[in-house]
Amino acid sequence: MLGPYVISFAMVLVATGVAYLADRLVAPASLATIYLSAVVFSALRYGWGPSLATGILSITAWDFLFIPPVYHFEVGSPEDLLAMALFCIVAVVVSELVSQIRSKTATIKLQADTTAALFAFYREITSVDTEEALSRTIARQVAGLLGGQAALQWSGADGLITGGEPVSGAASDTELRDLMVQWRAEQAAGLRLRPSCRPGACLVPLRASGALLGVLAVFRPATSPFLPAEFDLLHALADQAAHAAERMRLTAQVQQVQAQAETERLRNALLTSISHDLRTPLATIMGVHSVLLDANADNSPAERQELLAGAQEEADRLDRFIGNLLDMTRLEAGGLRCKREAVEVADVMDAALDRVGAARTGRPLAIAVAPDLPMVMADYLLMEQILFNLLDNALKHTPPGTALSVSAMFQDGQVQISIEDAGPGIPPDALEAIFDKFSRLRAGDAKRTGTGLGLAICRGFAQAMGGGISAGNRAGGGAVFRLRLPACDPS
Repeated sequence: MLGPYVISFAMVLVATGVAYLADRLVAPASLATIYLSAVVFSALRYGWGPSLATGILSITAWDFLFIPPVYHFEVGSPEDLLAMALFCIVAVVVSELVSQIRSKTATIKLQADTTAALFAFYREITSVDTEEALSRTIARQVAGLLGGQAALQWSGADGLITGGEPVSGAASDTELRDLMVQWRAEQAAGLRLRPSCRPGACLVPLRASGALLGVLAVFRPATSPFLPAEFDLLHALADQAAHAAERMRLTAQVQQVQAQAETERLRNALLTSISHDLRTPLATIMGVHSVLLDANADNSPAERQELLAGAQEEADRLDRFIGNLLDMTRLEAGGLRCKREAVEVADVMDAALDRVGAARTGRPLAIAVAPDLPMVMADYLLMEQILFNLLDNALKHTPPGTALSVSAMFQDGQVQISIEDAGPGIPPDALEAIFDKFSRLRAGDAKRTGTGLGLAICRGFAQAMGGGISAGNRAGGGAVFRLRLPACDPS
């Protein structure tokens, strides 16, 4: 480029003008410092070549204009010859030193820029959570950092993920696939995979833990060749991209293993629940059926009625158990159909209390509904099932004869329905765990603790309707469950 040399020539002209002004004040040999400043400026700004040209022009102008005899390329005295020789030595040394400083400064700046670019790249690729998003982020970031267009292809994948502006002459999908085949053949032959660069394109393998994960390619116009620093940056970006992909795949494998372990745990819990909660009521029903079919049995009408009542209770229990299993299956499979409409809270509370029926006989029951309570946006059947599960849960976990309280109030744009009991309460460390599937609180041996699905179903139904549910303990003893559902817009 001629620009630095033209500017250096202009600096020599400026130094000459300053030397003319100072010529009458100092000796000709002292004017060398003025020209030396032009050499230093050129070395700082443009490097070794322009500074050397500036030095040659400076010593030529100094000799021709100021060293006797003036206007001749001659040296009149040994002192002037020595001054010119020293000027040349100083100019060369200063140019070299300043050029080295400039080069080191540029290297430090390049290293800082590279580090910042790698950090920004790492931050971007670690903020995504899917392989597709990771691929697009890698292609976009590499194209932005190196210019041109970036293309990414993973091993075993057919398509390309691209980023940046299209570049004429870029490799096609077929060329990249052929390159993948070639690299795999080299890997099978035990050869080391090396990056491949050509005019306008550079391709590097994405490797992690000794395995080839894919290919990263960057395309630029042939007139913009890759500098060594850019190639090093591309290599570093490829390493980070490969490790990010490997980390995401390992994370997916860990999550899959965890999901399998959770599925196994739930399967075991389900089998345990079925073995107890399904066989126990069936055994009772079969026992009652055998007694009633025994022709030799001498049962009074009252005893037969008592046996039938027990069988009916166990049948209802079995029906609830199967219903809970079906409800949980619908929640897990995403097949729950939630029909949200305006629902009167008091009507749903009455329906849930009617379903509880005789189980609440002998228990004081307090019902409090706030005046002018708005209707809620909910599914009537799902809301009724939630309240029934909560009431049934309270009846099973509290001593007979203890009081129950059901209340409803409007708060912060939601209707809150609270069911409180006077039982032993809930351990503080179990206030969230009780909503997990197959989670049961330990009660006495005589207590039927249920299947562990009722509260999990309540939370799933509440969330499906845009609400929530929480558990807590009353100050005076006992547990409280709060169901929150969105209130209807009065307009």
